[in-house]
Amino acid sequence: MCPRTNLPSTGRGLSILCFRLLRASTGNEAEALLLILFINAGHEGSPGPNIIGLWRGGDADALNRLLQDSFRDFPSLGRRIIDVRNRNWLPKIEGYLRSGHTYFVVVGAGHLGGPNGLLALLRARGYKIEQL
Repeated sequence: MCPRTNLPSTGRGLSILCFRLLRASTGNEAEALLLILFINAGHEGSPGPNIIGLWRGGDADALNRLLQDSFRDFPSLGRRIIDVRNRNWLPKIEGYLRSGHTYFVVVGAGHLGGPNGLLALLRARGYKIEQL
């Protein structure tokens, strides 16, 4: 079981991501990932009020800054978890947008803001982003 996900190793989503990252990480990065996950596992309650306020206020860039702070000592790990995945998802999201159908795409809040966030990547490709 991957910490904080409560999913078995054959599960989906964060559990699979956790194991893939551990396999592909250097010793120091793997240690950092485990440390971050175990520390966060101790905070199973509701997210901090600051995070909720930022989310409700639509401040994706501030949420991204909070996320980036957690990877300050291991920036390559943060790039793999957020930036690389965002770039990989972008063509699929664009395919949804061009399809003429309605799709509901769910990503973690940390994937939205910042210069490499999905919102900025979509804007750079000419899409108009509007918060509802």
